[in-house]
Amino acid sequence: MKIAITGHTKGIGKSLYDKFERQGHTVMGFSASTGFDIGDPISIKEILDFSLDCDIFINNAYHPTGQTLLLKEFLSSWNGTDKLIINICSKSALVPAEGEEGVEDIRPWLRQGWMADYIASKKEQNKILRSRIFKNTPRTLNVLTGIVDTNMALIFDSGKLKSPDVADLIYELVEYSDKISIQEIVIDVPGLDWNNVKVFI
Repeated sequence: MKIAITGHTKGIGKSLYDKFERQGHTVMGFSASTGFDIGDPISIKEILDFSLDCDIFINNAYHPTGQTLLLKEFLSSWNGTDKLIINICSKSALVPAEGEEGVEDIRPWLRQGWMADYIASKKEQNKILRSRIFKNTPRTLNVLTGIVDTNMALIFDSGKLKSPDVADLIYELVEYSDKISIQEIVIDVPGLDWNNVKVFI
């Protein structure tokens, strides 16, 4: 298979890049550090063009608007094909919005600054993919991770998910993706004590 992935130099993206490459697949990486800033419309077009003959696109790199735009562009460009789009989303997409039940339990810092932008972006991606559940092409897998050992992660006192473990799970799902239908997966951190969570800025 030929795979394109954004944000391939760190965290989950690097673990996925390395995993697919070790298994003998052709992997193309696109990161800001290698000249592909997904906040730039020109970079988005270049990523689309370079990925024309790919079988899988992994939308991993985060940008407040760029990651969502990239998802929309690939869904449109790959419409009607039997390709697979894997969107690395976040469990924060499930955080209640203002006015929804349970919002009073949400820590105030989840509604401030870059964290608010991050959650809004992930919510939009989640909404887009959930609206496509009964559409067959392209195939999609929406991965809502818990707290993973990345630079953007929240810091807390108990163990975090390891990026290689998340990559291994996603790889296994891809291996079976033509035999089973998985629309969305939530990868959680068991035993997380939210009272000990603090924002890493």
